[in-house]
Amino acid sequence: MADEYLQLDILTPDGRVDLRVGEGGSKGSAASKELGPIEVEGVELPAALGEMGVRPGHVPFLTPVVPGVVRFRHGGEDRRLAVGAGFLEVSEAGSVTILTERAVRSWEVELDAVNEQHASVVEELAQHASASLDDAQVLKLQARRAWLDAQLRARQA
Repeated sequence: MADEYLQLDILTPDGRVDLRVGEGGSKGSAASKELGPIEVEGVELPAALGEMGVRPGHVPFLTPVVPGVVRFRHGGEDRRLAVGAGFLEVSEAGSVTILTERAVRSWEVELDAVNEQHASVVEELAQHASASLDDAQVLKLQARRAWLDAQLRARQA
């Protein structure tokens, strides 16, 4: 690995996300048959205290990830993925690993279905407006809305 690149990997309970696949199924590199980390110049992601960026030489750390959009550049293309809650680890060796409950590539977001689900969740939340902030149903709806919001933001150009 060159000093000007990071090794990016995103893992979900379903397995490793193939970050080499481009929109339309095109592979971003000749070594695309190997599923593993890819080299990127940097990555931007939604951390617990707000959006953050990681570049080569970053100090090693671990932090929570909130539902949102991960952005990076690979094979000359800008890439975006919606991710759910999870954790980010930046290692001393320059590896960036995102462990998340779910991830979807921007072009795989089914816009009509997500918009319909979003409207439904917002309506349900309005019906629970007087509920306690720690009401289990409200917390579930808020988490669902955060995931739907992440997908919609990933889809935006």
